[in-house]
Amino acid sequence: MDNTNPTPPPQIPPQIPRPTPPSAAPLGENPEERAPIQNAFAAVEAILRQPRRLIFQLRQPGAGKIIASMLFASVVCALVVCSTAGATNFSLPASCQSSLNRAFPGWHYAPVSEEVRQFSQEQHFNPVVAMGDYDGDGRRNWAVLLEHEGVR
Repeated sequence: MDNTNPTPPPQIPPQIPRPTPPSAAPLGENPEERAPIQNAFAAVEAILRQPRRLIFQLRQPGAGKIIASMLFASVVCALVVCSTAGATNFSLPASCQSSLNRAFPGWHYAPVSEEVRQFSQEQHFNPVVAMGDYDGDGRRNWAVLLEHEGVR
């Protein structure tokens, strides 16, 4: 073979080192992770926004204050949830009932199955009455599952 015009070998680009992702960096290398967590609010914020900061701080001496703050925040959240658990058991206000009486004389709440009735009692909610801001005007609105003249 006569190779008078040899083809040059392909150019291989130089290897560029890949940057280390922040999650692979050792804990505490980032100065933000070393910022102390001062109170319960900062602990909650760190849990939500800076979990690596929280993990770093929990590995430091004196982490008991952070643990106590997180425990305090957990207890407060649990109390709030428990105190509002029954708040979804709405009854229709009298003004709404009178409006329904005018618009749908003889109306009544729609019947629900035994399974739904039992579940709603266990979970403390009304399966045929719901409250919310359905039209976006910032005021409370009510939705009712009712029957009127045999129509749901």
